[in-house]
Amino acid sequence: MQGKFQPGAFIIFLFVFAGALAGIIISPFLSMTGIQIILGAGAFLLAAGIYTAVRIYISNQRKLLRTPAGADDRSEVGFVVDTFHELVEKLKDKEKELERLKSLAEDRAMQLAELSAGIAHELRNPMSVIAGYAKLLSKRIDNSNKPTVDAILNEIQGMDRIISELLAFTKPADIHKMPVNINKLVEETAGAVVSGNNLIKLIVNTDAAVTISADELLLRQALTNLFRNAAEAMPEGGELSVNLSIKRNTAEIIVRDTGHGISENIRQKIFLPFFTTKEKGTGLGLALVRKVIAAHGGNIEVQSAGDAGTAFRITLPAGK
Repeated sequence: MQGKFQPGAFIIFLFVFAGALAGIIISPFLSMTGIQIILGAGAFLLAAGIYTAVRIYISNQRKLLRTPAGADDRSEVGFVVDTFHELVEKLKDKEKELERLKSLAEDRAMQLAELSAGIAHELRNPMSVIAGYAKLLSKRIDNSNKPTVDAILNEIQGMDRIISELLAFTKPADIHKMPVNINKLVEETAGAVVSGNNLIKLIVNTDAAVTISADELLLRQALTNLFRNAAEAMPEGGELSVNLSIKRNTAEIIVRDTGHGISENIRQKIFLPFFTTKEKGTGLGLALVRKVIAAHGGNIEVQSAGDAGTAFRITLPAGK
């Protein structure tokens, strides 16, 4: 399909082309003053072309708005000014609407946090009682019934972990920044996750000491979740590698595993709250990771090539 002819653009082109052609032809025969005159004339032709194009645009706009010529005494400049003010008012209305939606989202987030905290505390109290009785019961029963009691205790621990992750996710991220040595933090958190697992080989590569201003507690929690997710993707063992680097005042952390990989469909949902493909997953681990990284002014993205493993790339503002 051919594009629509634009007379305004064509007129500007003719003016500029005519001025440039005239300057090229006669400039070798002129002094510096003559060349300056030619340049001035070219600028004038360009301005004239733009002015003509604007007039054509205004005429077309009036036709679109079905405004007959001579219907009022407003000048073309006045028409442009009115159009500009109309656009400004529309932008202001859009900004107000965005502010309203942002405020509404913040209010709902606070309500969700309060509701989640209330539910969590109400659940934890009876869970603590059940766990206490289960521990007492395990001391008074024979060995044949102990697996049943152990199963009760394991399920309670799982429920407690879900509640802890829910509270951490819904709680507003209050950032208390201080200088944090990322090299040390990564080695500690990744080492703790794979500790005792002889099937996973941990490799940490760094080209320099990486220090950022961050909330160490929140960042430790986020990295632990990320490393745990990588380890769980390799139930039969594999390699967990972490690469640290500084690029243009930005700290980059790349976490790569050799697990089963993530499909394109799942990659699009992987950071959504409560989305999980694990049988006993909460769907809050990676959502919390992204929340913490975003609260620090950073970004996280995922890359995966079928069955060739998965890589998470984190970028954070660097500096003490």
